Amino acid sequence: MKFPYLKVLIFSISLFSLVFSFGILTSTNLELDGNNNNFIIPNSNQENYLEIQTDSLKDTLNPLYLLNEASINFNIFKNESLLILPFFTSKLDIESKSGPFSIPKTAINSKNKLLAYGCCSIILQLNNSSSVYAYRRDSSYSANLYIENTKFFGKKAIKEYKLNNGYFFHTIISKDGWFVGTGGSNKAQLNKYLEKLSRNIIKKGTITKNDMAKSNNAFKKYGFGHFVVKSPEGYVGVNIYNNKKSKSTVFKMKDGEYITIPNYPKYYQKGSYKIKKSDAISAAIYIAAKDKTGFNRRNIMIYDVKRIDNLTKIKIWVSNDNGKYSKTKNLGKDNVIYKKKKTSTKSIPSAPNKKYIGEAILK
Repeated sequence: MKFPYLKVLIFSISLFSLVFSFGILTSTNLELDGNNNNFIIPNSNQENYLEIQTDSLKDTLNPLYLLNEASINFNIFKNESLLILPFFTSKLDIESKSGPFSIPKTAINSKNKLLAYGCCSIILQLNNSSSVYAYRRDSSYSANLYIENTKFFGKKAIKEYKLNNGYFFHTIISKDGWFVGTGGSNKAQLNKYLEKLSRNIIKKGTITKNDMAKSNNAFKKYGFGHFVVKSPEGYVGVNIYNNKKSKSTVFKMKDGEYITIPNYPKYYQKGSYKIKKSDAISAAIYIAAKDKTGFNRRNIMIYDVKRIDNLTKIKIWVSNDNGKYSKTKNLGKDNVIYKKKKTSTKSIPSAPNKKYIGEAILK
C-alpha cells in the first residue's frame, strides 16, 4: 500500500526541525508542563547538542498529522523563547555530547513533573561499628569529584565534593562515625548552609526534628534537595523537599536496614537488605542504581566504613550508573581524584561492577 503524502510528511518534519536554529540546548531543565502535557525546554548557556526522538506518537503534532507508531528525530536548538513539544509517548530518548539519555514515562509523577534531578544518598547499617554509604551524582555536566582527608568541626574526616559550576559537597564521614549527605539545587548558599547546619548538629551530638525543619526551610528558600545526618549510634535525620512537598524523619536504624534518600519525598525508601552472593558494597550499588529518580545518572561513590578501636578504616569504590537497572540510558561519568591520584572516566566500570579507589585511615 502506497502513501501518496509520505514525501510531503517527511519534508514537513524536516522543515519543522529546522525552525529552531539559534544555538544549542541542554537536557537539565526538561520539564513537563502541567497544563498541556508538553515537554518544556528552557534556554541554557551550556553547550550540548540534543537529539530528541519520540516513539509511538498517537496524536497530532501541530501542524503535522503523524501516523501511528511513527518515529521522528528532531534536532533541537536554543531559541529566545521556550520550545514546547507535545508528549504522546512512553519515553523520550535524548542524546548529547556526553551520551544518550532515556526518560521513561514512569519518571513522571502525579504532578506531571519530570524527575530529572536525582542525586541520591544511600545508607546501609551493618552493625554498630560498620556501615556502607553510597552517593549517586546526577547531572548533565561532568565535574571532577574530589575526595580529601580533612577536619570537620575538629574531627578527622573525609569529604567528597565538586567545584565545577560552584562548590558542592556530597558526603562527609568522620572518624567517630558521623555521616552527612546532601543533594539538590546547585546553589552555594544552600550547600554551605547545610554544611554549617551539620556542623552544629555534630557539635551538640544529637539530631532533632527541629534540625530537619531548618534544612526544610532552607530548601524552600533556595530550591529543592535532600539532607541526611547519621550519628555514631545509628540515629538518622532525613529531610527531603521538592515542589512544595517534604519528607522529614528522625529514627534509629537497625542492623540490616537501608535507606535511600533522593531529591523527591515520594521515592524515599526504607527497608531490609539480604546479602546472598553479593556483599554490602554490591548491595549499595544495586540500591543506588534501582532508585527511580533522575535520568542524568553518573558516578556511584561507595564508602565501606569500619570503626576498629581508635581508628576508622574507609575503603572507597566507584561504579557508573549506566541506567541498566532504572531502564534509562546514561553514559555520563566523572573523574575521581583522591590523594592527588586521578581515576579517569575511561577506567570506571558500569554497575554492578566497581573499581577500587583507595583507603582512608582516620586515627
